[in-house]
Amino acid sequence: YLKAKHKLNDRISLAAGFRMPMWINTGPTTLYLYDDQFQLRDTVNVANNVGYKSFLHLDPRVSVSYIVDSLSTLKFSYGAYHQYIHLLSNTTSPFTSIEVWLPSGVNIKPQRSDQIAFGYTTFAGKRKYKLTAELYYKFMQHQIDYEPHADMLLNPLVEGELRFGNAHAYGLELLLEKNYGRLNGWTSYTY
Repeated sequence: YLKAKHKLNDRISLAAGFRMPMWINTGPTTLYLYDDQFQLRDTVNVANNVGYKSFLHLDPRVSVSYIVDSLSTLKFSYGAYHQYIHLLSNTTSPFTSIEVWLPSGVNIKPQRSDQIAFGYTTFAGKRKYKLTAELYYKFMQHQIDYEPHADMLLNPLVEGELRFGNAHAYGLELLLEKNYGRLNGWTSYTY
């Protein structure tokens, strides 16, 4: 991880950096390989301590802040993110909540998201209250979904029940903070 901050002038500051996460799968394990129709086509046994799949990504981040006046700030940010562990929930039975965590690997690509945000922060009540409003848009790749009527419960071939696609999310986040006095805290709302 590397990050640098730079004040361009009295009003504008810039923060930029990146993360470089690396994920390596090692044996012992049995790999189940699927065709384009998600049908099992082969199995491969991987020996102990043998690497069989790795991922290396560069995730950049940048943010720019602009001081409007002594009480208000505007902010823009962008970031890319990868996730290598995925939660699969049991959707077939109302009587069990067995959840399985699966790593990225031969059949499951890491999930990626790119997010941009525009925010505004202001203080009120002699700086006792801080209000932040932020608009965001997130584009996601390799999101996991399930085959209709997927058999998720104790299925050794569960990766064949998964489907992958893209998604997006957008909205508004509001945050009100009170940091002074005997009673302090915060409340937030996301739409």
